[in-house]
Amino acid sequence: MQLIGGKIIRDISYSGLSRYFALFLGICRGFLVPKLLDPSGYGIWKGISIISDYSRLPQLGTTSALFREIPLLKSQNRSDELKDVVDTCYTVNTLNAAIVSVLVLLGSFFVSTQQESNALRLYSILILLSENFMFMKIYFSGHKEFVFLSKINATDAVVSLILVVGLSWFFGLNGLIIGIILEMLIILAMFYRELAVKPVFRIHFDVWPTLIRPGFPIMMTGILLQLLLSVDKIMVLTYFGAKHMGFYALGFTIMGMIYQAFSVVDSVISPHLIEKYGKTESIDSIEKYVSKPLIAAAFISPLLLFPLLFFSKLVYFKFLSDYLPGYESFRIMLMTGYFVILSNTLNSFFIAIKKQKQVVFIQLLAILLIVISNYMAIKLIHSLDSVAMSTAIVTALYAVTTIIYAKSHYFKDILSHMGFVGLILFPIAYSMVLYNAIVYCLSSLPLVASGVIEPFICTTGFVMLYLPAAFLGSRLVRINL
Repeated sequence: MQLIGGKIIRDISYSGLSRYFALFLGICRGFLVPKLLDPSGYGIWKGISIISDYSRLPQLGTTSALFREIPLLKSQNRSDELKDVVDTCYTVNTLNAAIVSVLVLLGSFFVSTQQESNALRLYSILILLSENFMFMKIYFSGHKEFVFLSKINATDAVVSLILVVGLSWFFGLNGLIIGIILEMLIILAMFYRELAVKPVFRIHFDVWPTLIRPGFPIMMTGILLQLLLSVDKIMVLTYFGAKHMGFYALGFTIMGMIYQAFSVVDSVISPHLIEKYGKTESIDSIEKYVSKPLIAAAFISPLLLFPLLFFSKLVYFKFLSDYLPGYESFRIMLMTGYFVILSNTLNSFFIAIKKQKQVVFIQLLAILLIVISNYMAIKLIHSLDSVAMSTAIVTALYAVTTIIYAKSHYFKDILSHMGFVGLILFPIAYSMVLYNAIVYCLSSLPLVASGVIEPFICTTGFVMLYLPAAFLGSRLVRINL
């Protein structure tokens, strides 16, 4: 895939290889950890993890501004201002993490069980480290250090698999959190060793307001996207309890890993796109950053999602039988992942052209729809599957709406919009047809249709039949749309 040049191809190649290596190990860890914890313990962990989705809210977007400010200031050779920006963001990020950490620690004294209390106390330490970890990822991404970040991703995956799974095995939920704390310490040591200029603990009060102005909308789109993806988790935890949260959690854990793996394209393109737009301020000059990543994500993602769908039956029935009540919701959430991946590819485009406020409005509408649809699903049907399905429908509507809004800067007629949206939805529709056809054919072969061999046969057949679509996607990415 040739987007604009050799450097982007190299960065995406390195980052992609490391992300998919990390994804493979992450999926292994994602299935092993629930096996080592009971559903209630796993549900408590996923419930606590929601805190990190909103822990950066008190910063008012200071650290989020780095997404835009580093490539923009570098493109304009304003190195002194860049140093002040980095110092301010680092300090605000650290202070914010410390405040949230103290609040979580205080909250640990007011929960109902000792297991929850111990988990929150350990999590208060993890917040300090994870916020520092996110700052470093943003910093090195802004400086386009994607080869180094690919090494970080690979190392992180290996260390996480060893420490998190190992300590979960011996110490349960507490071991899981301790393992992640040790993992963060190792990775942060690698980050700090690589820093050429260490950030200084200092706030430049003349700089801070200039960071909040662009950073707050960026942060809000990120926070609202997290809320969009976690409303169902919050409602499941509230109405069904920790045990059912454990059943439901495995699906969005794997979906989150897939989301992170495909975010490699957006994270690599982001600084290039913002630099390009910062120099020309011409929206036409960045059109390729909208169409081509969307098409690539749409045509590639089924090659990952549907093999997981085939193997999920084997994993649940043979390995995670305690989590079977969440099997159908897991399958639904894998399909939801397709639309999450699509919406994620547009983040940098909206940041570059400063259209986050409009995106926030779309997100708020989507969140309202999810809350209403989830509530109705819980009250009328009262099943995890219905919650997952209502979330999937609204997420699909949100993705299509953001795609139409992004392309509205280039398309002026409805037929062009319909054609492009149809192109983007073709891979998931074709994949669903293949999936159902393969499952139907195998159901007539009882000796094959059950057992370990089934997912391998299904995956092989799916990949072979899907390859023409993959080649079509590759061709569309190469040509000028």
